[in-house]
Amino acid sequence: MIEIRGTLYEMRNLVLSWNLSEIMDQTRGEEGRKTLLGLLSSRDRRVRLRALYVLDRLVEENPARSREVCRESFEDLISMIRGGNDAERIKSLALLNKLFSNVQPSPKQFERLVLTILETSREFTGAAWVEVADLVRKVSFLVVPESIMPLLRQGLSAKCQRTSALSAFLIVRGGNPAGDIDRVLSSAIRRALNSREVVTVELGLDTLEEIMSFPPTRGVIEALVYVLPELWSLSSGGKSVFIRYRARELLESISGRLREYYLMSPEDFKSVTAVLLMEGEDRRLVEVFRALGLSFQTQSFYERNTSASESS
Repeated sequence: MIEIRGTLYEMRNLVLSWNLSEIMDQTRGEEGRKTLLGLLSSRDRRVRLRALYVLDRLVEENPARSREVCRESFEDLISMIRGGNDAERIKSLALLNKLFSNVQPSPKQFERLVLTILETSREFTGAAWVEVADLVRKVSFLVVPESIMPLLRQGLSAKCQRTSALSAFLIVRGGNPAGDIDRVLSSAIRRALNSREVVTVELGLDTLEEIMSFPPTRGVIEALVYVLPELWSLSSGGKSVFIRYRARELLESISGRLREYYLMSPEDFKSVTAVLLMEGEDRRLVEVFRALGLSFQTQSFYERNTSASESS
């Protein structure tokens, strides 16, 4: 067996030798693990990547190590996500996914992570973007700090679809949704649903499913109205069977929600149809009637309800 005295140099040579069974033996103890963690800041990318691989194996072998590994490696992982090559980013994100499956990030770690992925989302390759979406789903149950809410609101209008989709999902999932559902957020969801990337489309669908769990306020209902054409398109032309199925399920749920709401609030129905007509949103208007099971001729049904409610 190779003797390891705990120095970075010796650990570096062992990692580069790629004697995996020997590396695992030497890093199961606390001293060996800490020495391995020191390699994450090496200037040699080969060393960093192999250290990431060994850490991943250590956490998989013993999930109880997750808290210590997360605390000791988090800043190095963030640095590699920000400035590493594709392989380092993918491996760093995958390791964070594994760690946060076992432990909850601290508020400071959560804030650092959100800021990092928002600022670098446009740079990710397809594989890294898959890891980012999975990671966001794992940590988004936490309340988004007020300090980064302005950045998320700004992100809704970002040119990058990924940034706007992430911002919408985090605001809805971990923010204060009651006051944040508006046309800007709805627009970000529509952009996600129109994306050519399946992962981005799925994130948009995730956001809509979260919105469906909210009380049916006027803002929530209007957000659902404005995504109807995109959902109809996905229900028949989505890139995968799974996306088409999810879109159809959402359409059915949204249609039921709209029928219930507008029968109870016919004045809001008149208001939204007037706004859509004024904005020239003919297609969205048609889809509202379609979702409600109406034709333009049957609009009088809602108008009669309005008259009845006013007279009473």
